[in-house]
Amino acid sequence: MREKITLNVLGVLALAFYAIHGAHHLTRGFPANLLWCCHLGAVLVGLGLLSRRATLNGVGLCWLGVGTPLWLIGLPLGGTFVATSLLTHLGGLAIAVWGARRLGMPRGVWWKAAVGMVLLHFVTRPFNPADKNVNLAGGIWSGLEGWFPSHLVFLVTALVVCAGAFLLLERLLGRGQRADGRSI
Repeated sequence: MREKITLNVLGVLALAFYAIHGAHHLTRGFPANLLWCCHLGAVLVGLGLLSRRATLNGVGLCWLGVGTPLWLIGLPLGGTFVATSLLTHLGGLAIAVWGARRLGMPRGVWWKAAVGMVLLHFVTRPFNPADKNVNLAGGIWSGLEGWFPSHLVFLVTALVVCAGAFLLLERLLGRGQRADGRSI
């Protein structure tokens, strides 16, 4: 009973983190920032914990597990620090890892995270303002333009690297087992 309550509380907390951070962006006129995969990763984590769906939590964990280090790298390279970002990136990631230990990390979650990321990229494109590069929908990541001959080559490269990172996260955190040792 205690674990069910904890899953519910942490699921609501992950959703609250997204809502608080999202409210910041909405009040400042940047609704496209609601679509970053790492922010939406916190939503998937929250929904996964509330519904007891390890795959939703796992996809959210993959997105946060890659997005959070990229966010941290981007900050000293000119990214804007917003205090509420700590909620979705660090708080969401911590909750996701806890969720994976409780619900498990299903085999194959890595490719579902990759497919979801591709779909999210296309959803983001029409809402991506020219001065933003939400989910890399606007162009090559600033500073890497000389490394890639086109946006498409950059996107394919980013997808392959992310998919590899997702697979690594799945292997490190899951091994296809629940926290109680039973197979998923």
